[in-house]
Amino acid sequence: MVIGSGGADRHTLAHELTHVIQQGQGPVAGTDRGDGTSISDPSDRFERAAEANATRVMDSPTPQPGTSASESASGGVAADVQRAPAATGDGDLTVQRMGNCFSNEPDQDVPLPTRRPDGRSGGRPGGQSSGGRSGRSGRRSGGQSGSSALAAPVPVPLPAAQLGDILRRFGIPLRELEFRMFDPHGVLLSFIDDEEMMGLPLNQAYTWLTQNFTSVCGETVNILRETSYPDSGAPQRIYGLDQVLGRVSEAGDANLEIHTNGHTFFVERRGPECRILQSYIGSYSLADSLAGASHAGTTTIQTADLVRHLRDIAQHHMTDKQRTQPFRAHPDENRLFGGPLFNEQDLRGDEINIWCTATSAIRPANDQEASVTTRLNQNAAVWDEIRDSSVITSAWLFPS
Repeated sequence: MVIGSGGADRHTLAHELTHVIQQGQGPVAGTDRGDGTSISDPSDRFERAAEANATRVMDSPTPQPGTSASESASGGVAADVQRAPAATGDGDLTVQRMGNCFSNEPDQDVPLPTRRPDGRSGGRPGGQSSGGRSGRSGRRSGGQSGSSALAAPVPVPLPAAQLGDILRRFGIPLRELEFRMFDPHGVLLSFIDDEEMMGLPLNQAYTWLTQNFTSVCGETVNILRETSYPDSGAPQRIYGLDQVLGRVSEAGDANLEIHTNGHTFFVERRGPECRILQSYIGSYSLADSLAGASHAGTTTIQTADLVRHLRDIAQHHMTDKQRTQPFRAHPDENRLFGGPLFNEQDLRGDEINIWCTATSAIRPANDQEASVTTRLNQNAAVWDEIRDSSVITSAWLFPS
């Protein structure tokens, strides 16, 4: 990474670090100059994702009093989880950043790194482990200490193959299971601008995550899609409000992911009823959605009611646009999603921006369990190290 004179401000560093992470995942867009180098365009998806990520890093406040990383990790808060309030637009949120929540293309989410910034794979950078903790046997295979891999649950068929039922069968608190499905370096790097978090021992940072982790809607939907959709072929995208609502309204069981620029959410349609699975950046996690937390939007709704509310919300925004009214959220958006579904970028065309994919070929429950197990096992050894290590977070991320 090369930065010119005067360009080493924190925003630029966050922007460029995102490019380092992107390039570690594979080729990125660029225009060949003919001399072996390529120049990116400010409008390409990698530049827009890097800029969005840098902006979120710089705009994110430090944890609020009473829910600080050090207090949570040391047990200085009540046993009940204190979660960030629903987004209000005033910026007064503790934000966990992991990708682009406001993308209408799922692959525009900033990729999570699979290696450390120094190019080495995960592992302890010379620090000493604090040893295993008591009472943690349920987080390891068979309850035996020293084992990193998680064994798949006993393959007993589940009747409806609902993701919440499958995840609960692992016997791990849902919030902890959720963040362990992500790359640990990516999760901790999202706090790079939080000096308090960077100064915590890894084991205390881990404890803080078990109480306060929130994901990004696009990342959550990616996991749910990869878990429940069939392996063969990319799902067909369906564009336009009428077409999306028509797909939601169809008879029979199906899983759907619905996208706008403002939010992305997952739907399990089972007969006449839909279950909404989602997270919202800085506000709530998938674990909160599965638990039916009051600030985490709607969990279960009749299919006809979901279609009606989505149409009412879209009509509200298009009417305001035609009347040149300032952008304002519809009350149903907060009730359904815990925050806005659409943003102003969704109103740039003649029709409101919304699209979805759907599948009625839902993977069997046992296959979904195996998929989650595989994802957990990819990062299990490193997460176990973090949970049990007293090395300072910043030193582990950036060893000298």
